[in-house]
Amino acid sequence: MEEQAKQNQEWRQTREQESKPAPPQAASGLSRRKLLAAMGMAGAGAAGLLYGVDRLPVTAKSKEVEECKTICVGSIAALLTLPEAKRNEAILYQITGYYAGSTVGGGLFHWDAVSTAADDGGTVFAVPGVLSGRFLRIHSGTLTLWDFGCVTAASFDNRERILAALYSNADTIIVPAGQFDSSPIQIGQAASGKRLAGVGFASCLSLIGHMTSSAGLLHFPRVGDPYGGAMTGAANFSIDRLRLRGDQATGTVSTTGLVIYTATHIEVGTLWSHGFYKSGMLIAGLPQHVRISTYYGYDNGNHPTSSTGGQGFAIVSDTNDYPAVHVEYAECWGNGLSNYGQGLDMVRGNATIGTLLAYDNGSSGMKIVNAQNLKIGTLIASRNNKHAGKTFGALYTNGDFGELSIGTFDVDQPAGSGLVIVNSGSVSIGSFRAKNCPSSAITCPLPAGKTATVLIGELEIDSISLTGLLLSAPSSTLHFSANKITMRNIGGAGIIANCHHFYAGEINAYQPQATPVLVTGSYGNFFVSSVTSLADTFIGTVVSISASVSRATILSIRKFGTHSSAIVDNGIDTYAPNNA
Repeated sequence: MEEQAKQNQEWRQTREQESKPAPPQAASGLSRRKLLAAMGMAGAGAAGLLYGVDRLPVTAKSKEVEECKTICVGSIAALLTLPEAKRNEAILYQITGYYAGSTVGGGLFHWDAVSTAADDGGTVFAVPGVLSGRFLRIHSGTLTLWDFGCVTAASFDNRERILAALYSNADTIIVPAGQFDSSPIQIGQAASGKRLAGVGFASCLSLIGHMTSSAGLLHFPRVGDPYGGAMTGAANFSIDRLRLRGDQATGTVSTTGLVIYTATHIEVGTLWSHGFYKSGMLIAGLPQHVRISTYYGYDNGNHPTSSTGGQGFAIVSDTNDYPAVHVEYAECWGNGLSNYGQGLDMVRGNATIGTLLAYDNGSSGMKIVNAQNLKIGTLIASRNNKHAGKTFGALYTNGDFGELSIGTFDVDQPAGSGLVIVNSGSVSIGSFRAKNCPSSAITCPLPAGKTATVLIGELEIDSISLTGLLLSAPSSTLHFSANKITMRNIGGAGIIANCHHFYAGEINAYQPQATPVLVTGSYGNFFVSSVTSLADTFIGTVVSISASVSRATILSIRKFGTHSSAIVDNGIDTYAPNNA
């Protein structure tokens, strides 16, 4: 702790007491020609790497100097204690490291005698007691957290230094390998157009402190937002190859790794987010043009006192533009293990997702509440059953929603059913494969007055404990359609249909343990082109139609094995095939 305090004091001594960082007013006091001449051929090559050939600083004053030399200085603190005679525009200052004994955070500086730019602790340094004149860092536009005095010491709050870096005149801030602890960081408009990038998983920002209100480690705020937004957030900002950690913070309030609240043009390359009280990532408010390339959200919502659900990430957007949010690839696991956890909580808004993998979460792979339009290319949900006794589906609805479209949906070992629809909305799935479900592949117990549509191209169901499809909507409107349904090893009835409209092009049942197709109610139309069933032990019928069913049509029924009959028909106005 004494060493941390010493470093902190040393860093603060290098800065003027400014309330907010600001970029320097002058880039350099040396001409490009003089700088190259002073550095020689080798130095010119180094400068090219620092600046790029066309980005070497140009003079702000066109001042001629007779000669230029380089002085090596051990640290920033040593630089600021140089006597006045050694503060000269004809001298370049090569700093070994930000702190004494360090080899990171140094770099090349020059003296600008007329600059009054604000000291930002990284690119601009003011000498204590000197009003006019600044040491200015020579750089290409890319700097690191080391260059602003950040340290990896445990529990050391780097927040002020990280913000100084983001508000500096650098275009890109690199987070080196290592863990940099910080209290919540609200990224304001002054950081617009910047890029925050790590080197991979090893580049970590970790939330510290005792939280008394909802907070995000990295937060693009809106004034008054639920996460303590105190300003307008940055726009045109990008994040890449960075890991966010939340399990070091204390308190019993919602914390999130990345909060994007009413931000525009936010780009995320690769991001890991884990250990937060609530979610790894939240996109909310009125976001526009938010693009996530690769996201990993894990071990969130697992605090012993968490009680509101934990997610890999959540979208709570009020933007009507489509799509306001696009996620190319997301992988979420281990969230809300004892807290109703999901991979994705899609509460509101419009979004497109290329691929979503959700596994080993508390109760579901994905929850959809009041989303307007969500399109997913591939959704894979596996073993989302870790919260004992919570039998939600791999994908379940918790509110009236708009349209949900999924190209390929694979479910294995959910807590309850593969797909659960209990609210109004429309679902279309190209290919749906469900296996090892303790309840059903699809459950639609629609309450009275609700209207839902389920359209599936090809449905494959295997090893279901109870019912393959449970469509129960006697007092609501449910339209179900599937081109092809294949069922294997179903413990109970294959299909129980009690809905307004049911259509299936082809139904195939293998080794049923009960009636493959049980029609208990149809209030509009029940139509199946063909039903085929092969049974080795089940003796009952292939199709059973109850007395409450009207206008049922089945064009073909084929039975093989031990079935006693093709159809038992007690319905009204049923069209049964001749071979039944």
